[in-house]
Amino acid sequence: MESQPTPNGVFISFTQPGVHITQPGQAVASNSSNQPNGTLQKFLKGEPKVLGAFQILIALVTLICGIVMLTSIYIPYVGFSGYSICGSIFFIVSGSLSVAAEKKPTKSLIHGSLAMNIISIVISGSGIIIISICLAINPYSLYHAPFIYGLFSIELILTILEFCITMSLSIYGCKAVCDDSNQVCSVLSGICFFIVS
Repeated sequence: MESQPTPNGVFISFTQPGVHITQPGQAVASNSSNQPNGTLQKFLKGEPKVLGAFQILIALVTLICGIVMLTSIYIPYVGFSGYSICGSIFFIVSGSLSVAAEKKPTKSLIHGSLAMNIISIVISGSGIIIISICLAINPYSLYHAPFIYGLFSIELILTILEFCITMSLSIYGCKAVCDDSNQVCSVLSGICFFIVS
C-alpha cells in the first residue's frame, strides 16, 4: 500500500497485518514474509479457496442428484456409468486440495491441486458427453419420468460449471508451476501448454 504524509510529517503506512507509523527519516523495513512470492501470487490470483468451495458444493449437489436417480424405478444410463458418484468424489477431493492449497500454500499442495484439477477436467468432460448422450438418445425419460429428465438437465448444467471451475483452477495452477520457474516442467509442460492455450 502507499504511505501518505500527515500534516505533522508522520507517515502512516497501511499494510495487511495492521498500521505502521514511521517518523520522517526512519527507514521502513519491508516485511517480505507477509507477501507471497511470484509463484504463489499467480496461484492465489485464481481464488482457489472460493472456487474450491464451489467445487465441493457442486459435487455434493451432483452426488445427491445421482443418488436420487439411482433410487428411482427408472435407472438411467448415467446411473450405470457411475459418473454421479465417482465424479463427485473426485470433485470433492479436487476442491478440498484447492482450499488447502490457499490456506497453506506449499509447492506440493499446489502440484496436488493442479493434478487433481486436471483429472477433474477429464472427468467432467466425459460427464458432459455421457449426460448429453443420455439426454439425446433416451426419450423414455422425457415422457415417463420427467423428474429424472429434470435431474439430467440439472446435472448437465452443474457438470459444465464444474468443467469451467476446474479449467480455471488448472490454468492458474499451470501459470504458478510452469511460468514462474526457469526450469522446464517435464510432465506438466505439455498439459499446461494445452490448457493455457
